[in-house]
Amino acid sequence: MASYPGAIAQITNNLIINSLVHAFSEQNDSGDEITIQVKALAESIELLYGDNGCKLDEITKAQLFEPFYTTKRGKGGSGLGAHIVYNLVTQKLKGSIELITDQAQGKTFKINIPLTVDL
Repeated sequence: MASYPGAIAQITNNLIINSLVHAFSEQNDSGDEITIQVKALAESIELLYGDNGCKLDEITKAQLFEPFYTTKRGKGGSGLGAHIVYNLVTQKLKGSIELITDQAQGKTFKINIPLTVDL
């Protein structure tokens, strides 16, 4: 893979922090869990990042990647974590990101990144 490892590290770091701060703020009877799966495709990698935390309401789903949107306003949230993830994936790495929320609990981010990015 010819890409930007720092950007990939920042993406996973921001997603983990978002899960810890937002998704796991409520009591979860099944235990807090984060999963990361990476699959090599023909010309890209697919990264699935998921947590089993709280569900997102419709407003949050619609605004999640917007700058300064946070569910923790006044409680330490800047509203930039998901926005930075979106920009790194789509601009820096020339990939795509999709939010999947059809599971019973939590959310999954499906990230597709080309194997080669012009450095």
